[in-house]
Amino acid sequence: MPVGKTNKVCFNAHRVYLPQTIIDTLDEMDIIEMSYISGFDTIVCMERVGGVLKTHQQALDAIPDMRNNGTTGLFEFVKR
Repeated sequence: MPVGKTNKVCFNAHRVYLPQTIIDTLDEMDIIEMSYISGFDTIVCMERVGGVLKTHQQALDAIPDMRNNGTTGLFEFVKR
């Protein structure tokens, strides 16, 4: 899912979402992990450790906009 610092529509079709928008939309699911791709690495922003969701705010704040087209966000959910 394309993620960035704001929700936006690019080129009249391509959409970029705030990670929280995706999480809120899938409100009947529990998030296990959220990360994004940066070069050849994945940067973990949220992870469930011992049943508690741990948020890495510095990583969330560092999500690049990649020239307004966002970057690839990776989400893992489990149904409640």
